[in-house]
Amino acid sequence: MRRPLYVNKSGYPPAFPRPGSIKAFENDRVVIWNYTWTPNAPTAMHFHDKDVVVVYRYDGSLKSTTPDGKSLVNDYKSGSIRFNRGDRAHFEELHSKWPASSARVLIRRAELLALLFFAVRALALEP
Repeated sequence: MRRPLYVNKSGYPPAFPRPGSIKAFENDRVVIWNYTWTPNAPTAMHFHDKDVVVVYRYDGSLKSTTPDGKSLVNDYKSGSIRFNRGDRAHFEELHSKWPASSARVLIRRAELLALLFFAVRALALEP
């Protein structure tokens, strides 16, 4: 088993795999998960043990809530790319009417971030 970038001291399960997620690719540098959020189905509270680059497939909004109850709504557009630092716990819920989907590239080696950003951007623009 590969050592995560961040040690999970939260007691929550890792962010992936999670129910409904599909592993699309894996090597010694990255793991790519596809995931779709659905209305009225928040994820379980979880811990991100890796940094992640997220590519959103559709327009929408996600609400993220931390263990202390603080919430933040993030809006995104189809094809938008976001970097999220690991070492954090939260749960997510769809904050828009339609299902939302993303590809998430979990980074096992920090030096790959710039390369991944451009590679994922190119993938997001494919039909």
